[in-house]
Amino acid sequence: MADSTPSQSSTPNPIQQIRKRQRTESSYPRRRSVTACTVCRGRKSKCDNKRPSCSFCQSVGATCVYEELRSDFSNYDSASLHIINRLDYLERRMEERFDGLAGQRNNTSKDTSEDTTFVKPTVFPTAHYPAAERILEWPVFEGLGLQLHGRSLAMIHQDNYQFPSNSGASPLDSRSHDQVTSSTSGDIFKDALPSSLVIESAIKDFLANVHTKNPILDPATLAEAAEDCIQNGVGNSVQAALVLIACALGIISAPYRPSTFDKYSPASPDKVGASRQLGESCFARCRTILSNQPLSLLSTQCHFFCGVYEMYSIRPVAAWLQFSQASLQLKLHIQSRSFSPNEFQTDEGRLLQRLYWSCMQSECELANELRVTSSGLEDLPFPYAFPHPPESSNSPAELDDKSSGNRSKLNSWMFYLSETSLRRIGNEIIYNLYGQSPTEWMRDIVTTQRQAEQLDQKVTAWVNNLPKALQVEEPIFESTNELGLHVRTRFLTSQAWIFQPCLYFMIHAPQTELLKHRKDIEPLALTCLEASMGLINDATHHHRHHGTWYTARIAFGAALCLLAAARVNSIAMPPGWKASVQQAMHVLSRWSGESRNLQVSLEILRAEWDAVSE
Repeated sequence: MADSTPSQSSTPNPIQQIRKRQRTESSYPRRRSVTACTVCRGRKSKCDNKRPSCSFCQSVGATCVYEELRSDFSNYDSASLHIINRLDYLERRMEERFDGLAGQRNNTSKDTSEDTTFVKPTVFPTAHYPAAERILEWPVFEGLGLQLHGRSLAMIHQDNYQFPSNSGASPLDSRSHDQVTSSTSGDIFKDALPSSLVIESAIKDFLANVHTKNPILDPATLAEAAEDCIQNGVGNSVQAALVLIACALGIISAPYRPSTFDKYSPASPDKVGASRQLGESCFARCRTILSNQPLSLLSTQCHFFCGVYEMYSIRPVAAWLQFSQASLQLKLHIQSRSFSPNEFQTDEGRLLQRLYWSCMQSECELANELRVTSSGLEDLPFPYAFPHPPESSNSPAELDDKSSGNRSKLNSWMFYLSETSLRRIGNEIIYNLYGQSPTEWMRDIVTTQRQAEQLDQKVTAWVNNLPKALQVEEPIFESTNELGLHVRTRFLTSQAWIFQPCLYFMIHAPQTELLKHRKDIEPLALTCLEASMGLINDATHHHRHHGTWYTARIAFGAALCLLAAARVNSIAMPPGWKASVQQAMHVLSRWSGESRNLQVSLEILRAEWDAVSE
C-alpha cells in the first residue's frame, strides 16, 4: 500500500470490542402493558393519559405515544422478537441510567426553576446539525472566505446535469454530456427499455443489493409486476414504474467486494457506458409515469427508490426532492385516516410503518446535510416504536440455516433496526450538544465535558449490544460484512460528534482557559481526532451505494477536524494524521468527477493542506 495510507493499527477499533451475542432463548415473555405515555415514562412522572396527547406533551410540544399503540410483538418468530427485545432493552436501560442527562444541557450558571427534563425532539434547526459546513464556519477557517451563511456546499454548487427526455446518457459516462447527446440517434427514452432477460437480472440484483438496506416493499408484488412487464411489455401503470426503478437500481448497484484503498483509480467510474445509459432510461421513464399517477403507497415507494437512485448517482439535491415527494405523499396518506393498533398486524400496516421509517430517516438525514427543512413527516403523531418486521413462518431452525436466504434477510433486519435505534441516540447528541452556538461550549466546558462523556457511554453501550452479525473483524479492508462496516461508520460518526465540542475548545479557547481545563479536555479532543481518522480509514469508499455521498462528506468533515487542529499549537496531533488527510483527498478525488460539491470540497482540503504544510 502507498506510503500515504496510514497503518490500520493506528485506527481505533471499537467494533472489535463488541461482546458476543447471547444465544436466543426458546421462549420470550410478552411485553408488559403500561398506561403512561412514553415521554412521561422516561421522566418517571405521573401521566394524565389524555388522548391523543397528554397535558405534559402538549405543554412542551412533544410527540405523545402510548405503549398500547405500539405494535404487539407476541406473534413474531423468535429470532425477530429477539432482535427487537435486545434493542428495546438497550433503550430502556440507557434511559434509566442517564435519566438526568439532558437536564444538564442548560447552562449550569443559570439558576432557574424550569423543568429541564429531556424530551426527545424529532426535528432540529438545520444550523444545529453537525454537518461539515458547520466546521467550516469555525473561526479557525475564517481565512477561507467561503461566506456560507448557513448554506451547504451541495446547494451552492449544484450539478448542472439534467436528464434529457430524448437521451439515455448517464452523467457518469466517460464521454461528456454533449458528446453523448450528439452521438445518439432515435428516441432512447422509448427504445432503450429493458428486455425480459435484463428485467429478470436487474430485479434480482435490486433485491440483493438495494432492498436489503431498505426492505420497504413486498418482493412478491415486485415479482408479479415484473412478470407482467415481461409478458405484456412496459406500460404506464404505477406497477411498471416500480419495475423500472428497480431495474435502474439493479443496473447501477453491485454486490460489495472488499478492496484495498490503492487498488482503484479515481479517474475510472464504475458501470459506465451502455448499461448505465439503460439504467438512466429506466429511471427517466419511471419518473414520467409517476408524474401522471394518483397518490398511493406504491407511488410513494417509487419516489423513495427514485431518491435512492439519485443517491447512487451522487446527486444529493435531486435525491432530496424525491425523498421529500415520498414523505409528503406518505404524510398526506397518514393524515387522511386514523389508525388502530390492530392495523399494524396486517401486511399493509407493516409496510406503512417500514415505509414511514425509511422515508423519515432518508429525508431528514439528507435535509440536515443540505441544511434545508424537511417535509414534517417526523412530526406526525404516528405510532412508530420500531419498524414492524415482515411476518415470517420460518422456524428458528430455518432462520439459523446459513445456507438459505433467511440468514441474509435476518441480517438485513438487524441492520435496519439498529439504524433506527441509533437515530434516537443521535437525536440526543444533537439536542444536548448542538442546540447552541459553539461559543456556549467554551462558556461552560465542564458541563459540555460531562454531557459528552455520558453520551459516549450511551453510544458505546449501543455498539456493545449489537448482534454478532453486525460486528466487523480486523482487517476491515478484507471484510465482506458490508452491513457491519456501515455500522462501524455510524458509531465512529457519533463518537466524533460527541467530542467535537472538546476539539473546538482546544482550538479556540483563550490560553487561561486552556491551562485550566487542558488536563480533562485534551484527551477527549484527541478521541475526536482519532475517531475522525477512523472515519477516513473506511473500507467502503471504493463502493457505490446509497451512502456514497455521505461517506465522502464524512471523510471531508473528518479531514477538516484534523486540519483545524493542525493549524494551532494547542493540541498534540495523533500519529498518522497527515496520511489520513491525504487519504481523505483521495476519497474525494474518487467521486469528485461526478459531483461539483465534492470537487469544491476537495479544493478546500487541498488549500488547507498547502497552508498547514508550509
